[in-house]
Amino acid sequence: MKPQSVSHKEHPRDRYQSWLRRTRRRLATSGGVSQAAMRLAAETGGDASQWRTQLEALLTGAEPPTIDLIVRIDSLLAKPVTRTDENPAQELLFPDIE
Repeated sequence: MKPQSVSHKEHPRDRYQSWLRRTRRRLATSGGVSQAAMRLAAETGGDASQWRTQLEALLTGAEPPTIDLIVRIDSLLAKPVTRTDENPAQELLFPDIE
């Protein structure tokens, strides 16, 4: 009889750490956290400075995100980056925020 291989199931904490590393990299661009905060504030009606504080706490690991926040951040980061005609030298992480 062939021995069964032990399957390694990825722990949810591992998936969270992977998501956190990927999100940190994407928001590490100059102004990335501020642009994300402005976008989240525009979508929720909140204050951009409060969102910036919350995002910084999340990125440092001081505050765990909710599933809703993970989905919101992923949807922001999934949108394609396009160049603006007025200033092609400066690309925005979230082009519809000015």
